[in-house]
Amino acid sequence: MTSQRFLALLFTDIVGSTERAVELRDAAWRELRQRHDALVRGELRRFGGSEVNTAGDSFVATFKEPEEAIRCAAAIRNAVRSLGLEVRGGVHIGKVEGEGRDVGGLALHVGARVAAQAQPGEILVTEAVREALAGSPVDFEERGTHVLKGLPGDWRLYAVSGEPPAGLTEASGRTAQVRHAQGRFWRGRRPVPRAFAALALGFLLGLGVLFGWLRSDRMVDRAGRKVLAVLPFENLGAAEDEYFADGMTDEVRGKLSALPGLEVIASQSSAQYKKSAKSLARIADELGADYLVIGKVRWDKGVAGQSRCG
Repeated sequence: MTSQRFLALLFTDIVGSTERAVELRDAAWRELRQRHDALVRGELRRFGGSEVNTAGDSFVATFKEPEEAIRCAAAIRNAVRSLGLEVRGGVHIGKVEGEGRDVGGLALHVGARVAAQAQPGEILVTEAVREALAGSPVDFEERGTHVLKGLPGDWRLYAVSGEPPAGLTEASGRTAQVRHAQGRFWRGRRPVPRAFAALALGFLLGLGVLFGWLRSDRMVDRAGRKVLAVLPFENLGAAEDEYFADGMTDEVRGKLSALPGLEVIASQSSAQYKKSAKSLARIADELGADYLVIGKVRWDKGVAGQSRCG
């Protein structure tokens, strides 16, 4: 008997992908797509999403909670902008049949149609999602009723307004504490997988080196802010886990950007120093940075489900 589950579904796709492919030609577009896919998979892993499939420039994933699907969609949107790309997203909740990548059901068709209605950078959700998240910190704006191709009736859609609260950040901007209770790690009222908790704790304990360059000739007054650059983290794991290192780099960059008194250099500028042989002093000079953040990460999938960063 086919199993049925009630899940949240996330659909994303690159806006204007055909035009970019024509502009860049095959090799460059393939490389850009690979970087896009790595960032998307990194965010899916971070927010607990399960990839269903990818077709062309689109991703489909399932989540246990619609709020995590929305947060993941926003994180993907923000991450791929560092590549000069824009995505749109759609979130729906409903029953799906099957397990893992072998899932199906009407809910998938609804989610795909919802995403197709979104504008560049927009995350649209169905009324079922909005009702399920009533009272949550996620805000929505009504986008009216739509006829979704191949589906009966009119569908009322809503756009996620602004930036949904980050999964690991409290409204005050402080990093949320990960606490241990009854042998499990918890964030708020939801259990967090042990692998992710170990990753968070390991990362906080061994992020790497905060390399400060405070020379007087570069102490430029930028409304009282210091300039910081997060360099690409070195991947200590398997080659196919490079996306994990990229995802952690973007995660740290995003968290530091929220701190007062810092101007974090855009990822496009610091990404060029990936595996660079230049000295840190020279990189800091070229970027005009007061601080550099460097680090090494490893995703150990085969060690009791644990993760390590250092």
